[in-house]
Amino acid sequence: MEGANMILDPVHENIIITDNVINDLIQASAFQRLKGLKQQGNTYFLLSNTTHNRYSHSLGVYENMRKMINQLTKNDMLFTDNEIEIALISALMHDIGHGPYSHCFEHITDIHHEKWTVRIIRENAEISSILSGSTGLLEAVIAVIERTGEYPLIEELLFSQIGADKLDYHLRDLYFSEISQEPYSLEGLIGGLHFHSGKLVLDSNAIQEVEKFILIKRKLFEQGFNHPDVIGKDVLLKLLFRRAKYLFEHKELDKFPAILTSLFVGEYWTLDNYLQLNDQVIFNIVQDWSENRDLVMSELSNKYISSIEASIKWIELNDDLVEHIKLTDPYTSQLFTQDEKYVCYRAGIYVLDKSGRLVDICEKSQTIKQHSTYKPKKYFYYLG
Repeated sequence: MEGANMILDPVHENIIITDNVINDLIQASAFQRLKGLKQQGNTYFLLSNTTHNRYSHSLGVYENMRKMINQLTKNDMLFTDNEIEIALISALMHDIGHGPYSHCFEHITDIHHEKWTVRIIRENAEISSILSGSTGLLEAVIAVIERTGEYPLIEELLFSQIGADKLDYHLRDLYFSEISQEPYSLEGLIGGLHFHSGKLVLDSNAIQEVEKFILIKRKLFEQGFNHPDVIGKDVLLKLLFRRAKYLFEHKELDKFPAILTSLFVGEYWTLDNYLQLNDQVIFNIVQDWSENRDLVMSELSNKYISSIEASIKWIELNDDLVEHIKLTDPYTSQLFTQDEKYVCYRAGIYVLDKSGRLVDICEKSQTIKQHSTYKPKKYFYYLG
């Protein structure tokens, strides 16, 4: 196809981009930066192949959105050209604000990645110039990212339980993790989509694919990104930056990284500064700190860059133990409680039955009902 940009992808095989605005956004330096951000953060310490990045995920979400719009159009759902453009660009740009090591860095900076997404769209000269070529496009994409309700259908298509975002990262993370679990069929799941009574819904033929989707979600949680050894690496980074800030405030931090001045000083981050960050930049900083004269700092750093076997220690806590755990040192230990929203089905996926009635998918699937509850586990991490 003349003028088309074809991108090879392990999930979608070929992603073909024909729109000039989409192609220009992909080539923008702020978007290319996503190649240096691992989708699953520290999971690669446990599952070595999970080094896939937010760049490929963002392209996958774009492709899912395109397929979902095509499917709904077949089912007599009408989209204007403007709505299609907003939806596809929002899908492509939804994660452009992520920082190093997935959501871990959000906890370190206390700034959600979607705030950065909005800033990049508004303030980055290259991105804003591309989006300003169409009247109202830039603000429309921001409205979707901020979930203002101005474009409810697009928000539903992108962010719902069966939205373009989740449909990509569960399948992509499964592929790279090599965890043993049957993948769901994107074609089968997207092929069952309808829009009914203001909700994105499925017909009953797609229930089996959603069951696989829910089982994958649990497997990835337990064996991948929320495995206690992976969380241990997140904990080490948080403890490490907490210790670094303490040393900085007491003028004892060796090898101060100027790129992180805003973090340590507590001043407003510049966008240019933030966009220089990626996983390798942070890893190099930690490596430099591994020889720090502060023994706590050097130990945290060395345990982070080391293998899982030499990492921070942890124990799982029962309810009785939790009451007796005392955190005596904020730099060498931490409690962690799992977030159940990442492991079990909660609500929000609806099936349109033969009578035209909307029902929660739990009513139609015993498998999904069994995976709708989960008791979060608690862990105590400590240097040993």
